[in-house]
Amino acid sequence: MKTVILDSRSANLSLAQFLEEIGDGGAQLLDSVGNVIVFVVPPSNDEAFVYAETERYLSKHKEDIQRALNRRGGITTAQLLERAHAAALKVEGGTGSQ
Repeated sequence: MKTVILDSRSANLSLAQFLEEIGDGGAQLLDSVGNVIVFVVPPSNDEAFVYAETERYLSKHKEDIQRALNRRGGITTAQLLERAHAAALKVEGGTGSQ
């Protein structure tokens, strides 16, 4: 998917010129600060559609995602598996049988 920034050159493109420039892969049109104005996605290009939908979701939930990334704490996957294994052994009566 191509990215086109709305500037003095791209603002003067005709629709036909714009579509020719982006080709078959689709495009996202950004304003001068980088905000997405529109996605242009051909219906036959599933990859471009998934990209556009993902970008839309990430943009819509940017603050939630940033809060989640900033959180510290939790446990590693290895610790989680160790705890799950210990809990399973406890339920089984500590026999270790499966």
